[in-house]
Amino acid sequence: LLAIGITLIWISGIMSILDISINVISYLTFNLLTIIGVSDCIHILIKYHESLKDGLSKEDSITQVIKEIGYALFLTSFTTAVGFFSLGLTNIKIIREFGFLVGIGVILMFLITIIFLPIILSFIRIPKKKHIQRLVQGGRLQLAESFNKWIFNYSKRVLSITVIIIIISIYGIFQVSNNSSVFDDFRPGNKIYESIKFVDHNLGGVFPIEILIETDRERGLLDPELLYYIEEFQDSVKQIYTIGSVKSIVDVIKVIDKEFNDSYDIPQSYDEIISYSSFDEDAFSAFILPDFKKGRITCRAIAGKTDEADYTKQIIYKYADSILPDDCRVSITGSIIVMLKSNKYMVKNLMTSFIVASIVIFFSMMFLFGSKRLALLSILPNIIPLMFAGGIMGVFNIILRPSTAMTFSIALGIAVDDTIHFLARFRQEYIKNRGDYRLAITRTLLTTGKAIISTTIVISLGFIVLLFSQYVPNFEFGLLGTIILIIALAGSLILLPVLIIQLKPKFGFLIKDE
Repeated sequence: LLAIGITLIWISGIMSILDISINVISYLTFNLLTIIGVSDCIHILIKYHESLKDGLSKEDSITQVIKEIGYALFLTSFTTAVGFFSLGLTNIKIIREFGFLVGIGVILMFLITIIFLPIILSFIRIPKKKHIQRLVQGGRLQLAESFNKWIFNYSKRVLSITVIIIIISIYGIFQVSNNSSVFDDFRPGNKIYESIKFVDHNLGGVFPIEILIETDRERGLLDPELLYYIEEFQDSVKQIYTIGSVKSIVDVIKVIDKEFNDSYDIPQSYDEIISYSSFDEDAFSAFILPDFKKGRITCRAIAGKTDEADYTKQIIYKYADSILPDDCRVSITGSIIVMLKSNKYMVKNLMTSFIVASIVIFFSMMFLFGSKRLALLSILPNIIPLMFAGGIMGVFNIILRPSTAMTFSIALGIAVDDTIHFLARFRQEYIKNRGDYRLAITRTLLTTGKAIISTTIVISLGFIVLLFSQYVPNFEFGLLGTIILIIALAGSLILLPVLIIQLKPKFGFLIKDE
């Protein structure tokens, strides 16, 4: 708790120095760093107790901890940090800040934990034998023993289930939609949700859509002939079902000159316009620039989905092409258009960051274990959980948007830790047992495997608390993160050992390291 607390204080200081606020995304920083720190501490403490059980002294046990799992902890921290740093490839500031903060926090957590925890252990007395025995054996947590039986007794069944999961996941992935809406962020009953619904149904919509019109005519948009076309165009836009209300310079002119409806005998200059008693400068300037060459039609749109916003744009452009003269240029913008377009762009960036993170993690594992074959073999148990989460999204209609796309890069960086810890311990046991795959796997499962199970439970609990959030993106982040971590646990402790036994890759380089 002290090691984790120190890191969180440092990260809070970094946030203050860099003027990074606590917002709807960055508040997750403290939750994630806490569970990652607990994971590191569990691996250190279990290895420490395991060394004591083997008869080593306190000092030798601490040395053994740093020597045998220090490098694995560094690599797990590095791969986790890569998952977060990859968010820096997005174009959204708060997500870049979030990725930077947690990435730095993960590295700091590793440094403080690997230095601070052994120092504390060196000052406190050795635990009693019964506590050492309980922690090493796992107490009531006998899941590792069950995994060991499944691996050797049901290996073909494990591979068959894996193939079925992959097929179902692929089917679900093709059903995933990115057709998001503002309403997707809130649960029914939420105050913001109900307020937006009220405005949509009673006040013509919440979100503005701006139609910009530009012309080079001498009198600009106040040309009488052009005003007829603008009014016809405006009336057509009103008929689009996603549009609640439409206002333009036409409405302002009608107020200024009550005869405008019949004659369109509009003023010739701005000075003539402001001479009208009913002239409102703010209302006039809101729809047209002083040179009359550029103006806008302001619409209020209901909070629809991405596809509806795209449909609205297409229809508006279609009406503009068919109604307005050729010397008019039209463009469309507005908060709802920009927001939904940004969501699409950000999802694309986040998927790119996921690919970059995957490549970096693959080469990191290849560097650690010195084998392309082993690196490829170890990637599969970490790709399947991501595929499964994608399949869940498709089957249960969870929309692909920034919050869900972000989960994959982050969860990959965390989930791959299980594989690294398993292979690092397997590497040691393989050397000790002179290439005996079965014995090396069993000893790995009954030692490091128990630590991996414990850390997965702790990290999953950290994600599960997000299921209580009223903000749907955080709920989905917690749900998908939990699913990925649980499936990754099964992949690292069941599928990976089965693949090693079935394929029996050549680990000659491991023997040379002896």
